[in-house]
Amino acid sequence: MAAAPTVSIIVPAYNAVATVRECLASLTRQTFSDWEAWVIDDGSTDDTLVVLRDIALTERRLEVLVQQNQRQAVARNSGLAKARGRYIAFLDADDLALPDRLSKQVSFLEKHPEVTVLGGGRIDVDAATGNERGTFLPPEDHETLCSRIFTECPFSTSTVMARSSFFERRQFDPLMPPCEDHDLWLRSYRDSGIRYHNLPEPLVRYSCKRHVPWSHYRQMGRMYRRALKEEGRWPRQAWFALRPLLAALRFNPGKRRD
Repeated sequence: MAAAPTVSIIVPAYNAVATVRECLASLTRQTFSDWEAWVIDDGSTDDTLVVLRDIALTERRLEVLVQQNQRQAVARNSGLAKARGRYIAFLDADDLALPDRLSKQVSFLEKHPEVTVLGGGRIDVDAATGNERGTFLPPEDHETLCSRIFTECPFSTSTVMARSSFFERRQFDPLMPPCEDHDLWLRSYRDSGIRYHNLPEPLVRYSCKRHVPWSHYRQMGRMYRRALKEEGRWPRQAWFALRPLLAALRFNPGKRRD
């Protein structure tokens, strides 16, 4: 068996025939080469799987998994079960990694052993037109990220690289899509030894959809209620659970996808 790579990249893909080829090309253009990618076809009904198998014929670092449609939390967990890298990175099939993304994150984690989960900024791109909407840079330090974790997600998932040890006792909750990522950070931020951080620069080109369904906001409310109960902060701070609904009413949900 080949030696384990430094980084395992997990890419869930569902009906992504229009974007997945360029997404994976952004990995082959990385300046850091010691990686493997596990691409999980989540029961696609288009030609996504055909494209993936075609790419895998010439890219030895790419492995394709196939499952029935169970959404992205299960797909990411399937990738985690196969990943061999010291670090685990994520990339959605409609996003693109900037060329130095992996090298910058590996370098930072090597120099900062106290950091467990590392994200970064993103260049927001309109999914319909391809036009850039601007650059989003989240807070950097652990304390600020945790102080805001009930009001905003600390990471954009396609920018995340974490130590594999973080996932030894953790998985994404299959019942929580499309909020399974924020839910995982909420369930983990108080654990001893866990430190979050973001690099102050964009790492990906991030596809933003113009419409976020109401079901997304309902699931956010469910996520907040569960986390608050587990922390013993219910019902004193129950108003947090209403924030997603208020945001849906007040803001254009197409401006950002977190």
